Amino acid sequence: LLINTETLAQSSIAFENELKKSMSIAVPVKFVFIKITNYKNINMYVGNDKFIELLKQITIFLHDLSKKQKLGSNVYYLNDYVYALPTEGQTELMVDAILRDLQTYFSQDFILDGVRINLETRICAVRVPEDIDNFEHLLYISKQFYKIIEPNGKPQWYKDYVTDRNFIVRRNLDSILDRAIQNRSFEVYYQPIYNIKRKCFTCAEALVRLNDPDYGNISPALFIPYAEKTNKIHIIGDFVLEK
Repeated sequence: LLINTETLAQSSIAFENELKKSMSIAVPVKFVFIKITNYKNINMYVGNDKFIELLKQITIFLHDLSKKQKLGSNVYYLNDYVYALPTEGQTELMVDAILRDLQTYFSQDFILDGVRINLETRICAVRVPEDIDNFEHLLYISKQFYKIIEPNGKPQWYKDYVTDRNFIVRRNLDSILDRAIQNRSFEVYYQPIYNIKRKCFTCAEALVRLNDPDYGNISPALFIPYAEKTNKIHIIGDFVLEK
């Protein structure tokens, strides 16, 4: 189906068709993605039927915004409370104006049968092909962007993340750590601990460092939490003990 019957927006299938078309003819497009992140609370608070009514209101607003900004594009609902709005032929300044309109709209209180609803959203603009020139990658980002951008309540550009070194490192930490473990390329430094009462150094703290051949020095603030999350911290700990 090309229409999502609940929201009345174009469906995820129609969106994938639009992506393929944009990629095949290499036309620069800026996609705006919107994710409602507190959907579980809203569902519990007002029920699914009322929430669907709200989603229809959002579809109508996005459609009107598209006409107002002369985008000439459809509004897409990608399931999982994500909307997509293509902006073909718009400059970044024009898209910034659209992002401001979206922030104003989603910052308001919504009233459903006398119940006041506050929506929490993540909004991200992605440039194609400047930021992403691959269909599979863009489809992935359309589903995962809200996990990538900072939850600061403001619309953001994906370009601000793809050019950020820490962001790039975080995206590749799995392969970085696997390579470091395989090559045993962690480095251990000892920081002496001074005892004021004894007026001498009594012990030392072992500090692990990682210098990757592709990304250079990786901050422990980046790789240690990830290693703990993926249980690779035990392998690193054994390496430190051996040193």
